[in-house]
Amino acid sequence: MPLYKKQKEWVIEEIHKEREFYEDDEYAEYFIENEFFTLYDYVRGEDIYTWADENRKFVHAKYQEAIEEDDPDIFKEDVLLDPYLSWASNAYGQVKRRIQGIPSSILFEKVKKVVDSIEKGNTNLDELFDMGRIPKKTGKAIVTEWMYRLYPEKCPIINRRSEFFYSNLPMAKDYTKVSLNEYAEVFTEMGNIVITEAELPEKYKKYPLALADRIAFMYSVDANHWEAYSEFHNREDDWT
Repeated sequence: MPLYKKQKEWVIEEIHKEREFYEDDEYAEYFIENEFFTLYDYVRGEDIYTWADENRKFVHAKYQEAIEEDDPDIFKEDVLLDPYLSWASNAYGQVKRRIQGIPSSILFEKVKKVVDSIEKGNTNLDELFDMGRIPKKTGKAIVTEWMYRLYPEKCPIINRRSEFFYSNLPMAKDYTKVSLNEYAEVFTEMGNIVITEAELPEKYKKYPLALADRIAFMYSVDANHWEAYSEFHNREDDWT
């Protein structure tokens, strides 16, 4: 599902658009202090490549440690309950309670199935998501988060922020009908547009999805979108 010309132009415009932040927003002070008023400033000023790369190594190390020690609690506590995941703000309590209520062995068995399948060459993200989810317990936001942290070069994070950003893309499909494979294709192309527009080093081509995640994040915290995003976030369908 490649981007249309109009969609590409919109993404480029969003990269350079100056943002406004509410003074009491939890992220505003950070953006203002660092003079990150556009996505261009943000990706030029933050080392997103190193974050994605080191985070990937950390999560894989915890995965291996959990296997070697035969202790699934290691992965649950150090990765799945890490408060620095993208659900770390107002949704973290809800997600934390949900994850804490699931036995570590069941969660880690799901993770192992996905990792084994990817290592054997499976690239179908929708199949991988179905392997990793626990019906009525873990949905897109939780499963794609840990999939992304293990494989930031392959899997996009699909949560309220990314769905909201996609929904505002000109000529976008109904976000509920977009497959993970389609999201990955669209967000990879968006990330590559950021790399070109911001003249980022060649190494960033390994992690275009990390950049796309930052586009969605900065778009959602813009004061001009906050009311619409809050309404979108509070929809009744289960996003976790």
